[in-house]
Amino acid sequence: MCCEKSVSGIHCDNPECDYEIEVPTFTFKEYVDRTCPKCGCVLLTNADLIAWNIIEAATESNPNIRSAKDGEESDVIIRSDGKGEITIEEAE
Repeated sequence: MCCEKSVSGIHCDNPECDYEIEVPTFTFKEYVDRTCPKCGCVLLTNADLIAWNIIEAATESNPNIRSAKDGEESDVIIRSDGKGEITIEEAE
């Protein structure tokens, strides 16, 4: 079983805003400190970018990451809160 990544882009850090933009991961750095065109909050902080880089490195160096749920495949959503705090939740 292998870990597959699917990145949907950048989502506004404001939990009340639903703005998102699909961009390739190699351009994430260009979005640091840019404001959301919908609500004016920051789209991506430097702490978010560092968290993303850690996740990227972990999944690249260990392609056999398994879920804690009996080693079964499962989809997860990884979010960063603007301060670099990462949460991982099972996708529905």
